[in-house]
Amino acid sequence: MSGVDRLAAYRQAGVDLDLSNVASQIAADWAQTTWGNRQGEFGEPTAIDTDFTSAKYLAFDEIRNRPDVVGVFGIDGAGTKPDFYERMWKFKGLGKDLIAMAADDNPIEGGQAVLVNNALIVSTLKDEYLPYISELFEGLAEGANEAGLVLFTGETAVHGDRLHGPTEFTVDWIGDSMGLVHKKRAITGAKVHEGDELWGLAQSNGFRCNGISAVRRAFKGAYGENWHLAPFGESTLGDECISPSTIYSGLMTRLTGGYKIEVEPKIDVHGAAHISGGSIPEKLGRMLRASELGADIDNLFEPPGIMKHAQEVTEVSNDDGTTRPMSDEEMITTWHGGQGYVLAINERDAEALQTEASKLGIDTQKIGHISKTTGIRVTSKGVQTPGKVMEF
Repeated sequence: MSGVDRLAAYRQAGVDLDLSNVASQIAADWAQTTWGNRQGEFGEPTAIDTDFTSAKYLAFDEIRNRPDVVGVFGIDGAGTKPDFYERMWKFKGLGKDLIAMAADDNPIEGGQAVLVNNALIVSTLKDEYLPYISELFEGLAEGANEAGLVLFTGETAVHGDRLHGPTEFTVDWIGDSMGLVHKKRAITGAKVHEGDELWGLAQSNGFRCNGISAVRRAFKGAYGENWHLAPFGESTLGDECISPSTIYSGLMTRLTGGYKIEVEPKIDVHGAAHISGGSIPEKLGRMLRASELGADIDNLFEPPGIMKHAQEVTEVSNDDGTTRPMSDEEMITTWHGGQGYVLAINERDAEALQTEASKLGIDTQKIGHISKTTGIRVTSKGVQTPGKVMEF
C-alpha cells in the first residue's frame, strides 16, 4: 500500500480534505474572537488551544450555583437567503443573519443567549473560495460579538451535487443557540395586560430570513434570472437584498438584566415577539395566547423600499390560473414590514427602552397597544391599500 493516495476517493467525489481542514481552521480562528464575551462565566470554552481539533469543554460551575436558572434553546437557519449573497459574491452579512435567526429567539422567552453552535454546508470548496469562507465566519463572529455570546463549536461540510444554487459556490447554514433565564424572569406573555404599549424595534433595511423564496420568485419573474443586477435607486436589487438582519439579543439582555437576578433590569418586558417567519400576525399572536387579549397596531415602521418593490412586482396565482397583485395582508404575513421585534411594555418604561436601544443604534417607536378585544388589527403601510385596517 506504500505510496497510495488514501484520499483519492474523497477527491474523486469532489471533496478535498486538505481544503476542508483549512476551512475548519478559518472557522475556529474567527470563533476565538468571541470567547472573551463569556470570560469566567458560563459559556466560555475551556481547555482549548489554537488548533480547531482541540477539545473544548463547558464548565457548569456558574449555573450550578444558580438553582433557579434554566436553559432555553433555539435552532434556525438562514433559509434561502444565501441565494442573495451567492449572486453578489459577498458573504459577510450572512453570518449576522444566522446569529439573528438562532439567538434572537432566546429572549422572547426571557433568555440571555450565551453560545451558538453552527453547521456550514457548501457545495464545493476550492482555493479561490477560501476568502468567502473567511467572510462567512467573520460576519458570524461580528454578530456573536454584537449579541455578547460565544461561538462554541461548529462543523463545515462539502455536499457536492446535493446542494444547488445560482453559482458554483452554494451555501446552507444552520445554527443552534443556548440561553439562560432565571425562572423569575421568564417571559411567557402572561404578564401582558390591556393598555400595554407595543413597541417595534426597527429592521430598517432589506429582509430578515423569512419569505425569501417569495422575494426570489417575484424578482425573477419581473427581471429574469439575473435580477440581482437590475438597478434599484443608486444601488442594485442584489445589493439591497444582502442587507443583514438586525440582532436584538444584546439589547434584550440590557433590558431584562439577563439571567443574573442580581443585575437590575432596565425595564419590565411583559411580552416579546421575534418577527421572522409568519411575521406580525403569527408571532404577535403567539405572544398574546397566554393573556387571550388582542392588539391594535396603527403606527408600523415604514417597510424598506426594497420590500415595497418586491410587493409591487409580486404576482399571486389564483385557483383559476389568473394572477393578481400581492395584497397588503399577504405582505405583512410574509415579511417583517419594517420591525424585527415587538415588545409589550408599560408606558412608564418607554423612555428607558428608547435610551438603551439608541446606545446600540436600534430605532424604536410605539406601534400600537394591547386591547381587550381579541384578534390583531394592523393599519397597513403596504403599497396596495395604505391606511386600511387589516384584521387577523
